[in-house]
Amino acid sequence: MKNFIFLGLILFSSLSFACSCITANRENAVINTDVIISGKILSQENLSVKNKRDRDFTATVTKYTVLVIENLKGKLKKDIITIYGAASNCAYNFQVGESYIIFAIYKNRHLTDSKKVKKFIFTNKCTRTAKFDEQEIEKIKALCKEKGYS
Repeated sequence: MKNFIFLGLILFSSLSFACSCITANRENAVINTDVIISGKILSQENLSVKNKRDRDFTATVTKYTVLVIENLKGKLKKDIITIYGAASNCAYNFQVGESYIIFAIYKNRHLTDSKKVKKFIFTNKCTRTAKFDEQEIEKIKALCKEKGYS
């Protein structure tokens, strides 16, 4: 009985740390994001961010350097950009050297209670970000064109 209770606690505690969001369908993802690109991850760096209200709380966000292969939505000034990942279980775990379709938004805080910073590009698992897929790119291009984004 003790083993059963222990096992149950482990299972339920691990579930409480899971990311809870519903990935948007293609059309909603295109409408509700600021930037959509296909890109290759060049590097990653973990950064510590402090909570403004609780100075003892520090979260880790990941900063990715990305080579833009194709810009599908949004205006970008460079071919190599910086994208930040979530400081949570909803972080998208990019692999350096791999290519992705990245749906992102602009933010000015890494955490809800962190200090404001210069506007940056942000993504996580709750967007439609995924490994590169040529067929998906073509569908996104068509939808962007239909919605007037390209």
